[in-house]
Amino acid sequence: MSESVLERGPSVEPSAFTGRPSGRWSRLPVRFPRRRAISVLSVLVGALGWEIVSDFVVHDPLFLTGPSAVFRRFLEMVAHESLLYQMQVSGIEFGIGMLVSIGIGVPLGLALALLPNLRAALRPWISGLYSTPTVALAPLFILWFGLGLQGKVVVVVLVAVFPIVINTEVGVMQADHDQIEMARVLGWSGHQLFLRVHLRSALPFVLTGIRLAIGKAIIGVVVAELFGARAGLGYQITISSQAYDTAGLFAAVGILAVAGVGLSAMVQLLENALAPWRRR
Repeated sequence: MSESVLERGPSVEPSAFTGRPSGRWSRLPVRFPRRRAISVLSVLVGALGWEIVSDFVVHDPLFLTGPSAVFRRFLEMVAHESLLYQMQVSGIEFGIGMLVSIGIGVPLGLALALLPNLRAALRPWISGLYSTPTVALAPLFILWFGLGLQGKVVVVVLVAVFPIVINTEVGVMQADHDQIEMARVLGWSGHQLFLRVHLRSALPFVLTGIRLAIGKAIIGVVVAELFGARAGLGYQITISSQAYDTAGLFAAVGILAVAGVGLSAMVQLLENALAPWRRR
């Protein structure tokens, strides 16, 4: 073996460090459209199976209503009933609750990761409240804060803030030790080290926590509205169930499901843009 070969050593492609495909693989089209097509196909197959079971197996719209009947009922509720208003009320409760949850959860998660004494003091409370069933506390919060917007927002924050707190804390603590040491060698300290290393490490985890919190917040809205409300999709679900309007009930639940999927997809796109190294 020649000395030149020994001096050069094994050749390593830059993609081995960047995680990007090299060679002919880099020329392949992105696979995300195919994955989206698989997701859409999965939904269509599920809806078709639901329709078949409803029409040919159950035969009773009181117990199960197919997607076509649910969609027709949705159009009727939009045209002749106050469904849009119910959606607006729930949307306001959800939006305010999520903003408050993010405003509390991200700073608190950062503080827990950077301050060990604070983490030791608050961790039992966070673990206990996170594992407490929302249904058990929702009536109490409605009693304390009333049937208006304030009580609903408190319930939403109670269930949505903890995924953000926990994921933010984990993200900061997952910062690479070698990167931290290198940053200190370069003279970074204080806010520079925090912004360029710790916060960059935590960003994907924060967005993941927000995605998890979206589903929790939607559940919180419905739970809060089930325990005493004069408007909202949870109130619409209660009215539809009392009237044995199965199609109307599924229409309200479907709106919540579509909203959750859409908002989670938007946060996922944001995560792909801000943290492309974690793109899935």
